[in-house]
Amino acid sequence: MLSKTLLLLGLTTLATSFTLPAGTTDGFYHAYYDASGVEVHELIPDNSLIAATSLAERSSLVNSAKFAKRANTWCGCSHGMDHGSTDHANGDLQNQLSGGPNVGGNSAYYSVKGSTVAFVCNKDGYSAQVFGGAAKTGAEHVTSACGMYIAGTWRMDGFKQMDFGYMDAGDRDFCQHAEGSGQHSCGAADKVSS
Repeated sequence: MLSKTLLLLGLTTLATSFTLPAGTTDGFYHAYYDASGVEVHELIPDNSLIAATSLAERSSLVNSAKFAKRANTWCGCSHGMDHGSTDHANGDLQNQLSGGPNVGGNSAYYSVKGSTVAFVCNKDGYSAQVFGGAAKTGAEHVTSACGMYIAGTWRMDGFKQMDFGYMDAGDRDFCQHAEGSGQHSCGAADKVSS
């Protein structure tokens, strides 16, 4: 029984871990594990032209009381982001997820633009449908808690294991590191919202 439990724990850890493959180009991807347990990063064709919207334009609710709760955010306070890459990655993710797709259990959708990866990770074993405005709302939560163009993650309301976030696209496991920061807000964001 113990060996079965350890095996399940190992598979759960593996299934929530996606590292950007070397040489990943700009685009929108679906990351998942195939039936053999092999990590797959599938480039999804861009079926529409998007115009990037800046985080500032998306953050109309930054000072709203709705965003006062920060326990479900994690901030990389010392990790400032390239403005153009961040706007484009978030804009692409928002556009691609606007139809409110199902995100399979232990899978992720992500957009790489320049130096930024914006993502939605479902670390639960069950498929879940994200609402069409999830990426926009996520950007608002992260900006409210962390500040403008600061790496961060928001755990989506109503989901135990569904994260939206953005960070540098370097060689890292974005789903695993999404909640890695012990900081739930940054000083500048606290000053803006107070």
